[in-house]
Amino acid sequence: MKRIVAILLVFIAIAASAAVLAVLVFLPYPPGETGYRPGPEAAVSEIEILLLESFPVQVHVVARGYLPNSCYKVGKIETARALDGDHDITIWTDVRDSICAQALVPFEEVIALDVVGFPKGIYNVTVNGVKGSFELQMDNFDRDYWREDSIHLMRNEEDGSFGCFGCGKPWGEPAICIDPAPVMEMVEETTEMYCSSDFQVIEVNGNVGAKCDESSDCRTPMSFLVQSNCPFGSACIDNECMVVCPLTYHDPDPSVSKSYPFTCEQDSDCDCSERENRTIECRCAEGACVSVEAS
Repeated sequence: MKRIVAILLVFIAIAASAAVLAVLVFLPYPPGETGYRPGPEAAVSEIEILLLESFPVQVHVVARGYLPNSCYKVGKIETARALDGDHDITIWTDVRDSICAQALVPFEEVIALDVVGFPKGIYNVTVNGVKGSFELQMDNFDRDYWREDSIHLMRNEEDGSFGCFGCGKPWGEPAICIDPAPVMEMVEETTEMYCSSDFQVIEVNGNVGAKCDESSDCRTPMSFLVQSNCPFGSACIDNECMVVCPLTYHDPDPSVSKSYPFTCEQDSDCDCSERENRTIECRCAEGACVSVEAS
């Protein structure tokens, strides 16, 4: 009888040890309170970058992909920003040990980027190896940054034109100083007209319809600059300042994120149908096709 009891105890001990071992094998990492543990990076298939029509401009990255099965969910999202403004985003997964449907599960995550204070330019974004880029058409600073810089708005006493002079330090570049000519006089900067960090005159209401000799005489209204559906600018056409949207086409190689202008010699070379009812007229300006959208 004692031998039977002893044998039973040995079997119980072995069974208990096997159960513990089984649990350790089944759960290689201790689960969190929700039963999930950190998993690998998520498989991202595509990203879309949205520029919201606001000022300062807000940038959202929409990442889409698939999880291996229903045991996975999107975990923490890490964003690293380089000194040049490029962003590297990593989306991680969490996984639980359970019986799960073995089918891919699509996901979509919207990630807001902090781009306030960025000067105008092109910036790259990478999400789990998938690359994209966006362009800021103007400095994305707080509205009144110009009150505290050392770049000043000046007016030419002879022809009434405006320019920006003084010293500034564009983001990531050496300091620059531009001295004014003797005919320039200081004028007060206002929320309607001020100097950007790259010495450009920003005129909120622009000068659409003004007489001009060249495109540099024209200034685009702020209401167009903050829009994301086109990189609006101004052009001098028939000696009149007009707001234009340049017509471009994308590189045929999907791995190249770049656009090129449609070149032209005359107005009939241009097709503005892609701009639909926004176009006032389709013109060839300085060798490139543009959609005139305010005049």
